[in-house]
Amino acid sequence: MSVQKRIRDLLEPLFMEYGKEIRPADKTAIDILKRRTAERNIPAEVTEQLVEFYMITNGVPCLDSFELHACDDEMIFEWWEYGELWIARRDMDVLRWAGGIFCLGDASNVSFGAEYEFGSLAELLEAAFVYRYHSGNDD
Repeated sequence: MSVQKRIRDLLEPLFMEYGKEIRPADKTAIDILKRRTAERNIPAEVTEQLVEFYMITNGVPCLDSFELHACDDEMIFEWWEYGELWIARRDMDVLRWAGGIFCLGDASNVSFGAEYEFGSLAELLEAAFVYRYHSGNDD
């Protein structure tokens, strides 16, 4: 199964639940993201994964308290001085890229532990949805 299909399959139920349509980022927004990642010397493979995601949807607009920043949102880079990209949040959880890995943690902890550290954005998103919907962490 392609990475884009895996991600779309994760997101579709959430968007459908709220009657929202999945819309990809436009070329201008993706170009802004690429420029910003290049200015910060973010690894090409990270940029490629972000672009691949944003070609599916231009973020998640706080559905069920899950918000994934839009492609051209400066918030992604708010913590770059610490070497972190803040990709999304859900309640107090933060999905980020830091130290060469994609992580699920909170504001004080880059990750909740090794089992919440991933080599790809798709794996992080899958884990975030499993953590949310299958671990009982849905208050």
